[in-house]
Amino acid sequence: MRELREGLKKKIKAAGGKVEFAAGPAAYQPAKDLNGLVDQGTKVGLKSDPDIDPNILSLQHTTLFGIKGVAAYADHAQILGQEDDKVYAYIHEGLVAMLNKNLTLNDGLVWH
Repeated sequence: MRELREGLKKKIKAAGGKVEFAAGPAAYQPAKDLNGLVDQGTKVGLKSDPDIDPNILSLQHTTLFGIKGVAAYADHAQILGQEDDKVYAYIHEGLVAMLNKNLTLNDGLVWH
């Protein structure tokens, strides 16, 4: 997977795009051993923030499960030759919303 990412970054850079990121998936380097990988894993994901409101965490889990379902239906539809950019936009917006630490419980409920 890392090789694929780096290959894509080379193509983007050759086309004049930005490929230098300080953090996040574009800069992720997996640890070299199991203990390092486990340590990295504790720092990401929905449960990685010990201070998150349990109600917001529950809403994030519900959102993620919903997105997985929508993505499965979108995949089946694509196999059958049907696509809708609104579905992809909804998935992207949902994933981004889950990373926004400024959203309140009410914001999350309205977004749904």
